[in-house]
Amino acid sequence: MNLTDEQKKQIDEIRKRNHISLAQLIREAVDKYLVEKKQRLSLKEALEISAGAWEHRKDIKSGSKYTRKIRREAEERLKRYGQE
Repeated sequence: MNLTDEQKKQIDEIRKRNHISLAQLIREAVDKYLVEKKQRLSLKEALEISAGAWEHRKDIKSGSKYTRKIRREAEERLKRYGQE
């Protein structure tokens, strides 16, 4: 594995501060990477699954029009209560 001098320096500082071996630090870094990658995939899958979720709703013709309507209503409520 090729690392820059700065990477080596930072890794050594982390190892010393946490009193762990290089092998342990690498294992922890790999574990963290794999968890984060799984979370990113889960988010991507959730977005793919939810795409078109409103497709069959009759009260929502256009997502952008619906969003503008909701925002306009929220702004009107804020104005009524002096929160604008």
